[in-house]
Amino acid sequence: MSLRDERKQQSRQALLDAALTLSTSGRSFSTISLREVAREAGLVPTAFYRHFQDMDELGLDLVDQVALHIKGILYQLGQAYLYQPDAQTEKALTLFFKSVDQHPQQWIFLIAERWGGSTILRQAIAREIDFLIED
Repeated sequence: MSLRDERKQQSRQALLDAALTLSTSGRSFSTISLREVAREAGLVPTAFYRHFQDMDELGLDLVDQVALHIKGILYQLGQAYLYQPDAQTEKALTLFFKSVDQHPQQWIFLIAERWGGSTILRQAIAREIDFLIED
């Protein structure tokens, strides 16, 4: 990956991280402006458009990122059961809640936006929950 591509990826991730931080500080994602996200990420607002068409696209990517994080945690717990069949439920739940404590923003975002103001995000989260159930 070239240095330019790496910086572009870092800027994109900074925007996603900024949106997650702002949306888990007691505000709904739908009330956060593009300018606020860019400012939180340390970028100018026009840089936002190099990565996302609008806030809805940013929100959808954030839902995807959070869902992948959660799927990773659930996969690890599943692997623990495969390799330690005698593992107790209490131990699995302890590991699960420890991961929630270590990364609370993803969980706060998912739970808050599942019932939040953006229809697009609510639908995307509902789809991800359906995928988790199927898995």
